[in-house]
Amino acid sequence: MALTRAYAALTPKARTLHQLLVLVPGESFTVEAAAALVDLPLAQTQPLLDELVAQRLLTLAEERYRQDPRARTHALEVSREADPAPAETAPALHRLLRWYLHTASAASAVLDPHHWHTTPTSARLFTADRARSWFAAELGALRLAVRLAAEVGHPRLCWQLHEAMQPYLRLRRSFTLWQETVGWARAAARTAADTVGQAMTLTSQATLARDMGDREGAARDYAHALELWDRTGRMAGYAHTLIEYAHLEVSADRCGRARLKFLDALELAQTEQDLDLELRAWAGLGQAELGQGRPSEALTCLEQVSEAPSTAPGLRLPTLVFMAAAHLQREDPIRAAHLLQRADLLPVLDPVAVADVDLVRAHLHAANPEHERTHLVRAYNVLRSAGDPRADALQAQLDELGG
Repeated sequence: MALTRAYAALTPKARTLHQLLVLVPGESFTVEAAAALVDLPLAQTQPLLDELVAQRLLTLAEERYRQDPRARTHALEVSREADPAPAETAPALHRLLRWYLHTASAASAVLDPHHWHTTPTSARLFTADRARSWFAAELGALRLAVRLAAEVGHPRLCWQLHEAMQPYLRLRRSFTLWQETVGWARAAARTAADTVGQAMTLTSQATLARDMGDREGAARDYAHALELWDRTGRMAGYAHTLIEYAHLEVSADRCGRARLKFLDALELAQTEQDLDLELRAWAGLGQAELGQGRPSEALTCLEQVSEAPSTAPGLRLPTLVFMAAAHLQREDPIRAAHLLQRADLLPVLDPVAVADVDLVRAHLHAANPEHERTHLVRAYNVLRSAGDPRADALQAQLDELGG
């Protein structure tokens, strides 16, 4: 009876919102999500939410709203008997899923500006801290949104939502969630016979396998993804996958193969006039040259990245680290130390980047076993907590050092 009286006290638009809120994935939502759902400006949506809170049909905490199970059940019951009709429900859900896609894409563009997406993204809505906070708060809703998009007949939205999430999933090493959402996205793309979606999701699956240490599975998936990208004619997508594949070759100490892949990707990126892909290819090529013991050639490539004004901190930091390693190969520890100091001044989004700094510093202090071990232990702890396959090799190195 209390819920019935509360509902009767609402204005018509607030009643509509009350019913539509059952469509929201996850346990809580923001005013922006509610505005997308009812297709109203924020200034008109906020008073409706205030009504629902005043009637205790919603609760508000830390700028997020929650519809408790009793209110949700009531909303389902009245929606069967009154407006909105089912014809209005489907567009509302589509708007909400599109809002999650747009916002996740904007947030991921801030976290990794050089990550290639099948559709252009905007980085204007977030700072890096806000982007991480938004993903952390919405991760459960995003997971359900991926599955929901497939279930209600929006396969393209399904795989695009996964694509928008991927930079954050990789940054946080959320392998279980990555595996789950890429599985739904791949199935949706296959069902829709969407070759672009299949190529994107297979590239994502390969990168997940690589980061988890399954090099054989990653190589197989990358090769298949390249075939799919070739069929689509989307050469930027082909270059993106080629760069990821080349990084697999580097991790497997096949730097000669990696070098050829990076060179091909660089040529494609320049043809497509995609500066972000070009910078990633230059950075990877420098790493491959370094792995082949050619520090001067490596520095030539890496300087293309370090001197570019558009290079974001997430790419600039590893570039400086590899440049430091190149100077160590050239037996120039002073320049190496200077570059590591520059790296220390950059904001760090990926904790593994800090481990890479410590690994090079360990090499820099190889003449001092105590300092060397300190840096190796720090790197090992980060890599182990991140599930990085290099942790095992580093543990063996520490065992050999003893102490």
